[in-house]
Amino acid sequence: MTAKQLVTELAPLVLADRYDFALTRMMEEHLPQLPVTDGDAYLGLVTERELQSLEDPAQPLGNSGIIQRDVCIGEYLHLFDVVRMFSVRNLNILPVVDESNRYLGVIRPADALRSFAATTGADIPASIIVLEIENKNYNLSEILRVVESNDSKILGLFTMPRSGEETIEVTLRVSRKEIGPLLQAFFRLNYHVRASWSPEDSFHEVLKDRFDALMNYLNI
Repeated sequence: MTAKQLVTELAPLVLADRYDFALTRMMEEHLPQLPVTDGDAYLGLVTERELQSLEDPAQPLGNSGIIQRDVCIGEYLHLFDVVRMFSVRNLNILPVVDESNRYLGVIRPADALRSFAATTGADIPASIIVLEIENKNYNLSEILRVVESNDSKILGLFTMPRSGEETIEVTLRVSRKEIGPLLQAFFRLNYHVRASWSPEDSFHEVLKDRFDALMNYLNI
């Protein structure tokens, strides 16, 4: 999935718009940031905080010097790049441009999150196993063999280096609900299982919480 597929319409500000008009638009849109264009050309973002710091509300944006000109993403970049931009830049909207820097619209975080969940299969119930593995011992084919030899399939796999250590954290999303035999297989091969969850565990946890709540109510 690309950035273009996530675009929604949002009318931009223009250089002639006054500071006070821009702040009113932000209040109406419930956004602390808005894009600015010159015709069809994308110029950048302005933020509520920076507009509020300016002295003369009647001045046009073209005189402000506060437009952040490097905040946008190309229409054909991948969903993962979209998520990275939201994370790194702490954005409420992400403007999208074409190859000619023409403004196409914006991506909102909720849309990016829903698409990320669908792309990674996070919206499908699955069991989760988190392994900690030394970099030199990471062997994807062996992990795959362990999972499949225990009547399961990998629905998703994500790796994350552990800061300051020579290990990586490998998160597996697997199809099998009863993961006891699978965990035992990893233990036998001396894998360090940091954590695990299954749909059945979640169900029992909900039942336990409801039971505890009932007991607390009855003890009142």
